Amino acid sequence: MAYLKTQGTRVVESLLLNSRYGPMPCKDASMAEDTWEEASYPVLFLGQPPLTVKAETLTEGKALGLHRVGGKTLAVEVEVEGSRLLSEEGRALWAGSKMDAWAELTSYAAHNLLPNWQAERRRAARRNA
Repeated sequence: MAYLKTQGTRVVESLLLNSRYGPMPCKDASMAEDTWEEASYPVLFLGQPPLTVKAETLTEGKALGLHRVGGKTLAVEVEVEGSRLLSEEGRALWAGSKMDAWAELTSYAAHNLLPNWQAERRRAARRNA
């Protein structure tokens, strides 16, 4: 989990976020989700400065954000490749109230970006098959 500062499509700075669970999601899927929520909520939803562990360059991956546009809050996903965003505006996941956008962003992160959650879901599907 990293906090990105951007200018246009250029990633200026990348900082690993901190939480009481540590800087990286752990093997337990529910704790990985809690880690992401605890580290990202104050930054994305409340606009507080990030609690960081260390500076690190993110060379590829996906980033999520909340943006205020025309009275609505957009939940967006952007792709990072070689310290650049593939598109400045990203892909809109949701447009609506801030709380709904945050809920959508959290759900999207859990189901699509946290690999431990995905692995646990696959294990559960195999057990139930």
